[in-house]
Amino acid sequence: MGKGSEKEDDKADDGSQQLDFFEKQMFPGIENYIEKDVKSNLEKPPPEEASNLFEEYYFGTTAGRHDYTAEGTNQGIRRRDLEEDGDNEAEEVVKITWADFKQGNSPLKGLTEIRSSFVPIWRMSREEQIEHMASQVIYEDREFLAFDKPCGMSYSGNAAHLDRPQFDRLIQDVKNRVSPTSERLYLIRSPNRNESGVMLFAKSSAIQSEVKGMLEEGKVETIHRALVQGDLPRSPIVLDTPLVKKVKESDVRVYPLKSNKEKSRINYVTTQCRTIASCQRYVSYIEALTTKEIVHQVRAHLLHAKCPLIGDEKYTNNKIRPPRLANHVLNLLNIDDAQTRKLPMFLHTKEMRIPRVRDGSDRIIIRSPLPSHFLFMLKKLTLLRR
Repeated sequence: MGKGSEKEDDKADDGSQQLDFFEKQMFPGIENYIEKDVKSNLEKPPPEEASNLFEEYYFGTTAGRHDYTAEGTNQGIRRRDLEEDGDNEAEEVVKITWADFKQGNSPLKGLTEIRSSFVPIWRMSREEQIEHMASQVIYEDREFLAFDKPCGMSYSGNAAHLDRPQFDRLIQDVKNRVSPTSERLYLIRSPNRNESGVMLFAKSSAIQSEVKGMLEEGKVETIHRALVQGDLPRSPIVLDTPLVKKVKESDVRVYPLKSNKEKSRINYVTTQCRTIASCQRYVSYIEALTTKEIVHQVRAHLLHAKCPLIGDEKYTNNKIRPPRLANHVLNLLNIDDAQTRKLPMFLHTKEMRIPRVRDGSDRIIIRSPLPSHFLFMLKKLTLLRR
């Protein structure tokens, strides 16, 4: 289960300060993979007209007022880079929507096209982040409030990472806009920083305690969607290898139990998986259901099943990089092998099913739509269900 502390999230990297924040956050360790001559160029101060080194290098765009607006819960993000020319006229450099992706009309290609489908939370000002999150309420009643958390935003962190988008810094302002009568919000569950989906709060500490107790007892179902390398051994399948969590200098890792002499706490948890679609068995779109869940459980279980998450550089079958992709997949995405290191991790909390706490009715079902970058990948890999 996701925790309300960055201590149980991936350890931050200390990459070059010249690398763009998005680069370091979404693709940790990327400075280790950049060719020496390119890295040398990146270490030089950016030109005065470039407001964002990442966009200058990867997108080929320069400075200007970057305005990002979402149009509809299940729609893509319109990314507008407006640049003032000598005649004081605004020229639209890039304008992309999910409809463009769906119809194959995007002017961008390869990795740039994939990245352009992100909700650019890392580029937003504090006020823009508040406005965006206030628009992402996916469920509310007398007891609960749930948001659709974007990839790239953590719930909390520490003083060492003040430049990262963190919801706990915005929570009071967001609450005042969407639920002004609530005294405060109490975190129940949040996806980790590089995951997306349902972020759930209670409106009282009593409800928070009751639901957390249900989570510990395995009464709450959480459904994830993921893109993985390869194919599940069979579908459906129950992954039930006991897991051991270890923390070293705030770096959390979860390992399969290898010995009965293990001194750490042993977690007996299960992940029920099924394949939704497969791209010639090279990449699979799967669903994973958990009840009593620990941090990184789905990622660790999938690696143990030899189906690591695409873009996951921690739980991978390669020591220094995320899973490699077959040539067929690279061709579909229009990227090369080196660029697979820069793909984000595709893990989304799609749904939570919670027994009713007070009124005795069946249960609450909270759903989060797949984000636009996830949908885009599914289309590119021909994994969307007809």
